[in-house]
Amino acid sequence: MQESDIGGLLLNIMEYLPFPVSLHSADFRILYANKRFKELFGENVVGRKCYEVIHRTSEPIPECPHVRSISSGDSVQEVMYEKEYGMYMEVITVPISGKDGRPSGTLHIILDMTDGKVAEIELSRERNLLKSILEVVGALVVVLDREGRITLFNRACEELTGYKGSEVRGKSLFELLIPEDEREGVRRVFSNLQEASLPSEYENHWVTKSGERRLISWRNTFIADEEGKVTYIIGTGIDVTDQRKNEKAIERELLKRRAINEITLYLLSAESTKGMYNTLLQHLRSLLTGDLVFITASGEDEKKLKVVAISGPEEDAQKVDGISMSLSDCYHLRGLLMGQTALVEDINNLQCRSNLLSIIKSLGYRSMLAAPLLAEGKLLGAIFLLSKKDSAGLQKNIAILPDLLPSASMALRHQRLLESVERMNNEMQAAYGSLKVITKTLRHDILNQTTVLRGYLDLYMSKGNPNYLDKMKTTMERIESLIEEMRSLESLAGKGEGLKHITISEVLKEIRGMYSVEISLDGDATVMADEGIISLFQNLVHNSIIHGSARRVDVIVRPGDNGMYKITVRDDGKGIPSEIKERIFEEGFSYGKRGGTGLGLYLAKKAVERYGGRIELVEGTNGGATFRIELKGAEGGYQHS
Repeated sequence: MQESDIGGLLLNIMEYLPFPVSLHSADFRILYANKRFKELFGENVVGRKCYEVIHRTSEPIPECPHVRSISSGDSVQEVMYEKEYGMYMEVITVPISGKDGRPSGTLHIILDMTDGKVAEIELSRERNLLKSILEVVGALVVVLDREGRITLFNRACEELTGYKGSEVRGKSLFELLIPEDEREGVRRVFSNLQEASLPSEYENHWVTKSGERRLISWRNTFIADEEGKVTYIIGTGIDVTDQRKNEKAIERELLKRRAINEITLYLLSAESTKGMYNTLLQHLRSLLTGDLVFITASGEDEKKLKVVAISGPEEDAQKVDGISMSLSDCYHLRGLLMGQTALVEDINNLQCRSNLLSIIKSLGYRSMLAAPLLAEGKLLGAIFLLSKKDSAGLQKNIAILPDLLPSASMALRHQRLLESVERMNNEMQAAYGSLKVITKTLRHDILNQTTVLRGYLDLYMSKGNPNYLDKMKTTMERIESLIEEMRSLESLAGKGEGLKHITISEVLKEIRGMYSVEISLDGDATVMADEGIISLFQNLVHNSIIHGSARRVDVIVRPGDNGMYKITVRDDGKGIPSEIKERIFEEGFSYGKRGGTGLGLYLAKKAVERYGGRIELVEGTNGGATFRIELKGAEGGYQHS
């Protein structure tokens, strides 16, 4: 192999590769270096010993890839650290054969591995680029000298023909692989390339080692030296034997596979089930045939389907969108529950009570294909394709569905599980919040009752009046009742249940026995609450007495808007100082010498919010404190006193 030959080969193929490439003679001399090689190691490298340039040594390094490649005749791949350049290099050496068929030099490729994992993708691309020239699987690469002898025979050629590279190197391509009836045509193409004609595309057969004929589509080019003389012919080919049998079918299959892969990726990246339905529908329109395409989804009852995404004529889509149907009403579609696809040749012959199918019939659709979205034995929904013509067009979709439906179904199942977990987590967080409030309410109310009990005990000890014993007993019973009520509330909070009909007059009746102040009621209503509403009003009355020195508390109930009731609680005490009004509902906020735990009004607010209502401090008319509460009422639950 002459230096001019080698220079021509490398100059045309490798000059602009994004990584260092060089060609070395058997005695280590650098015969050619591309731009990237010179940028890394210096401009004046040609003619120098490769180990002096790359490794900065005076002799070849141990286990030199160049030496190993020359001696074995095979490619060598090695990763080494070059301290001089502070980089890890992956060195790939490929033997280049001379006219006698024996390696006369090597092709060096150097990949920078320094950035480690961060650069792996780019390094992989670079390696793939190299292999696309020399060792690409699925693409045939053969290099011939001027006489048509094989100098390079890549792995794809070996796999196709059954010949090893060592068996064919140096032999005539025409005599070994080209069938006799095609040799003249192939030689003519070869001659044109030898005359430095334009690169050509050509198809011819190769005969494998076993005698099989394979049709190869070639793109041929030449490598010339500085004088323009052709030195090598490079052929890149693809085995198109099977493709030529049915090109349209192959093309459609490739499009189908790509679309299915895209669908799966998009579905898995969707943020919601609705987003997944819309993404699936978008790709269905490009992959399947049908005048009207829509997706239905099932809920807890698999037999009930609802249209959740639709594509087709706008007027038709509007009439069908959001419509539900029951599989129980249509015998022909019950197979969807067992994963069966249904092809309906004439919709008018369907005996169904479904409103959805009635609309479809009225719109003039004639045939229908229904395919299930089934995952882990559960029907998640179905894909419906409709045509105003016969079923022949829809029938073509059946071959695609087995590849499409499983990936789409599992992606939808995955998203539903994620949303279910998120919903359960939110419910648990809400229950946890409720339990915290209930626990604080329990502690606060028992503390209040303990204060009352201590007061009755002091009165009894000082006056000896047995009536105070009865009051003490009543207070103890109230504490026991509180504990039982809160135990029930804890259970209901975990289930997200517990609101029931409770009448305001009954609540006040219970509270009146706890305090000596007058508590009046104007109007009455039945509201949606739980036993915690007693603590709500008790806290308001307790604060009026302890902090406002009130002697009277008035409760006024009136109907509000949207099924709500307005409940005003006002006292005749000294009121709430203006400087703390904005903070009275804060957790832990207390004021003055008689400030308590700071939980009373905070718990009152939390209780109202749990009932779906609201509470606020408003300006009163008699100088005392006035609170306005809004609670959801039971239908017909207002009574005017």
